[in-house]
Amino acid sequence: MTFNMEWTDKATDETGYRVFRDAELVAELPANSTSFTETIALLADENTEYYLQVYGPTGSANSPIMRLRC
Repeated sequence: MTFNMEWTDKATDETGYRVFRDAELVAELPANSTSFTETIALLADENTEYYLQVYGPTGSANSPIMRLRC
């Protein structure tokens, strides 16, 4: 299954973005990024959760959790 996440970069002083799958870091992206794509294997009735974190010198903020189910 391919998971594709896209967002609008509204931050002005971010250091970068982190992508988490099932609460584990799977990617660190540079400032001004606007998308992430990953192909993962999911069996029938399995699910996984993603969220995006923007971080910078003043702290961080997380997106809502996105759930995938096969």
